[in-house]
Amino acid sequence: MYSVFLVIFITGFALCFIKYPSPKNLLIYAVLSIAWLPFYASIMHDDTSRHKTIFITISFTLILMFIVQAGSSKLMQNKYILTLTALFLIFCNTINLNRHSWFKWSIAVDESVKKVSSVLIKSNAADCSIASFYYKPGIEFYSKVNKKRIKLYMWDPNSVDYDKSVFITKHPEFVLTDLGTPLLFDIKEYHLVFKDELIRLYKRNKSE
Repeated sequence: MYSVFLVIFITGFALCFIKYPSPKNLLIYAVLSIAWLPFYASIMHDDTSRHKTIFITISFTLILMFIVQAGSSKLMQNKYILTLTALFLIFCNTINLNRHSWFKWSIAVDESVKKVSSVLIKSNAADCSIASFYYKPGIEFYSKVNKKRIKLYMWDPNSVDYDKSVFITKHPEFVLTDLGTPLLFDIKEYHLVFKDELIRLYKRNKSE
């Protein structure tokens, strides 16, 4: 796969020595860069935050810029054609914005964060152990907005809030897990208080 990127890069680099881009050409290059990215996301159905997306976007638009210069320089000076082209790209990207997962991937998760944060705040939670790293900043945000302080523990050993003995010595009041993570606590000591299609929130049973 990276061989394709290498060929594009070498071709684009070679074209730089054929004709050095002027400021006007760099403007065209910038527009093409913005226009190409959503189409690439639609074609590849891939994680467009990866470095290869930036790489192929720059390379592709560099080559396309020289093609436009060589084949249709007079055409590109027509303001009506430029306006229609811009409107077409805006229309296509607007449709893509509302359909492609690259733009919408976090909507369901953000809504889940909001709901579970509301449950924790209304329950006056003192602490919570979290399996999914994505939920931590959201819970911190909503708790701060509502002037609540919730101590958060993370399951990820790379987190500064990781505590391997959390279920041995601290026994957090709430535990937030996602569907793909094995449970690290005794489920018999907790009961389910909230769930959606992404996560489960458990509360520790009261001691008799």
